[in-house]
Amino acid sequence: MKTWDNVFTQPLLEVIQDQIKYLRYEPHGSGEKDLPNTFLYSGELINNRFWQYLFDKILTNIPIKQTAVSRCYVNKYPPKTFSDWHIDNKDKSCSHTIIFYPDESGANTVFKKQQIEYKQNRLLWFDSKLLHKTNINDTIKHRHTLVYKIKGR
Repeated sequence: MKTWDNVFTQPLLEVIQDQIKYLRYEPHGSGEKDLPNTFLYSGELINNRFWQYLFDKILTNIPIKQTAVSRCYVNKYPPKTFSDWHIDNKDKSCSHTIIFYPDESGANTVFKKQQIEYKQNRLLWFDSKLLHKTNINDTIKHRHTLVYKIKGR
């Protein structure tokens, strides 16, 4: 598991924030409990050139070897929402997950032995088999995460 800060320039970060505002979201949930849908999901973005461009920029800034994306989407957590414990490779379609935090603040990403602070312009890279969740969004604003599911070893 690794994090990188200040991944994108301020002008590009502002474009990302603007694009996220205009995505279409639908109810979504995760985890093993029978909880109602607690957060929103943007749908598949991998075929959209803008989101692929961002991944290409990530590859120029971050030393990772995996370069094939199986999925890309944005999660939106309104105030008081969260995700339950889950793994990202349940269907074995990815080996690693990238989460990018575009907002000024939000709930942390929690793993069994570690918490990753939600910090604007931070990128988190981790093994998709790791159990994790999102803490409750205790802010008064929406918390967004841009997620790339990466194929390969």
